[in-house]
Amino acid sequence: MKPPVATPASSWWQSIPLSLTTVARKSRIPAVSGVTIFPHPSAHEKRQHREMNFLKSQPGNPCKPARLAGAIGLTAVILLSCGSCGGGSSRSSHLAAGSCTFNPGDNSCTMQHDSTSRQYIVHIPPQYVQNSSALIVALHPAPGTDTGFAQLSGWSSYADALPSPQPAVIYPQGLLTAGSGAETPHPAWNAFFSCRIFPQPCPDDSDFIRQIILTAQANIHMDPNKVYVTGFSLGSLMTGRVAVDQADLVAAVAQYEFPLDTEDGLGGTPIPDAGANGKVAAIYIDGDHAGGPNVCGYALPPQPNGSLYQSSVDQDMSYWASAQNNNCSVLSTTSNFCTGAYTSAGWGIQTALTEKHASSCSHGTAVQIYKLLSGTHQYYCSNNSGCSPVVHFNNSVCNSTTPCNPSLNSTTGTTLNDIIWNFFVAHPKQ
Repeated sequence: MKPPVATPASSWWQSIPLSLTTVARKSRIPAVSGVTIFPHPSAHEKRQHREMNFLKSQPGNPCKPARLAGAIGLTAVILLSCGSCGGGSSRSSHLAAGSCTFNPGDNSCTMQHDSTSRQYIVHIPPQYVQNSSALIVALHPAPGTDTGFAQLSGWSSYADALPSPQPAVIYPQGLLTAGSGAETPHPAWNAFFSCRIFPQPCPDDSDFIRQIILTAQANIHMDPNKVYVTGFSLGSLMTGRVAVDQADLVAAVAQYEFPLDTEDGLGGTPIPDAGANGKVAAIYIDGDHAGGPNVCGYALPPQPNGSLYQSSVDQDMSYWASAQNNNCSVLSTTSNFCTGAYTSAGWGIQTALTEKHASSCSHGTAVQIYKLLSGTHQYYCSNNSGCSPVVHFNNSVCNSTTPCNPSLNSTTGTTLNDIIWNFFVAHPKQ
């Protein structure tokens, strides 16, 4: 599947509906630049057994990273002193080996993960404040690149324009799929049920992102309660997996233009609950366009069949609001975005609902869903993001150029990045 990164979805999804499942399933500036060096754990060690929470390290804690060398613009060696840290996981005392400078501006970084060299970009804004600034992890679509999504999303420029303390932004890079038939290998993410589209053994992208977060904490010391993840298209799908797998680290996620798949086919194997590991606030923003990724999912008979399936936002609301996860007690409406029926082509049928939220959730979390009327599969330009023209979603003319939602306002934010950032700011880890 090779969706155009910033163009409408119709030519991509509607012409080849099965392409959906081909990918879908299947202080201010830090005083030290750094390399984190550790033996990488064996592949069988499971992420579900959590390492000690590096993000909660406090001064005097024996798990606090020890600075052995450092000066801005140089590479330092960061070693972790964790002989008596505990944490209950065979990964508790390990960070992946890698190289990265953490200077103001953009930094190209590498990490050895599962015997593979992985890449990511770290952007440090001019008014970054250690122990106060947040971290945003931004995941590219498929196909896509870290540098391409930095430009497309404008998150770096957006962060630079925010008041102090400004958030750091990290853009990880996905690995190539195996390719099949007319589909050439292209960068993608191993979200839930997506292992089969990669050369085997498939990458553990969720743990790769976890290691990036831990490495960032060991070097730039963001506020551990302000770790946020967002993504577009397949990057959105991967964002959902990170939220579930890394709920102990992540405070909130924003999925744009691809709901979280909650099961491997309609009625198939469900994803695990996140709630035992932590509570994660979640916001979903999706256009009402036909084709996919679709607000109401995709389920071409026969089901359950993960290769012919995508979940709906209603299923995502039910997942996160459940007692096993965020345990939300108040819904803004009992209405749904979807009728529960599907077209003969397999696409879920939408209702007129445009907004729904769950509140009174555990640990201050929330779940919000916004449907953009006339929204298409593209990343709309936000204010202060280095692009033009800026698209505000509180307009009165709803079309593919200026989609709208009547529930969006100056409080929620009216541009894509504003909506996401405002949601993040309102939902730190509690």
